[in-house]
Amino acid sequence: HRLKTVNSSFHLLLALPSNQNCFAADRDQAEELAFTMNKRNMIKCTLFFFPVLGCYLFAAIAIAYLDSCDSGEDYDFIDPNLYLKIGGFGFLSTSILTICTRFTVCESKDYENYETTTKGQACILALAILLESIWAIVGCLVYAQMPAQCEESPVGKMVLSFIIITFIFNCCNYISLAQGCTDPPQQEEYTRLQPV
Repeated sequence: HRLKTVNSSFHLLLALPSNQNCFAADRDQAEELAFTMNKRNMIKCTLFFFPVLGCYLFAAIAIAYLDSCDSGEDYDFIDPNLYLKIGGFGFLSTSILTICTRFTVCESKDYENYETTTKGQACILALAILLESIWAIVGCLVYAQMPAQCEESPVGKMVLSFIIITFIFNCCNYISLAQGCTDPPQQEEYTRLQPV
C-alpha cells in the first residue's frame, strides 16, 4: 500500500506543469493540477509516445527491406515484403497527418482539456482508421495465401504481427473517434456574487 502511494505521488509530481509550484496547498489542488492537459503537455506526450507506438511500423519497414520470403510460384497476390513496405510507410504518413492536423487545422479550442477530439480531427481520424482497417484486411488475405515456409519466416511473422497490432490500435482509435463525434456536455455558467 505504501509503495502504491509513493508511486502515485511520483506520477503526480511528474505530471505537474513546470511553472506550477510542486507543493500544492492540498491534495485536491495537486490532483487538479496533475490532470490538466494543455497544448504544451499534449505535444510533449505526442513526441514521447509517437516513436513508442510507431515502433511496429519501423520494424515492418526494416524487416521488409532486410529479409525476404519465398512465396512460391503459385502465390499470385501482393508480395509480403511489398505489403509491409506500403503498410509501414502508409501508416507513418497517416499518423503524421493526424498529428499535424491535431495541432494546426483541427486544433481544440479547449485549452484546459486539450486532449478532446474535435469534429474535424474526428473526420481525419475516421479516414485514417478506414484506410488502415482496409489495409489490415488485405493483410489477412496476404497471410492466408502465404505458403507455410513463408509464414514461419520473419516476414510472415511480421505480417501477422502487423495485422494484429493494427486492429488493436484501430479499436483504441474508435474510442477517440466516438469522443469527437459527440457533443461535449455543456457546463452551466455561474455568475459571481458580489461581496457584501
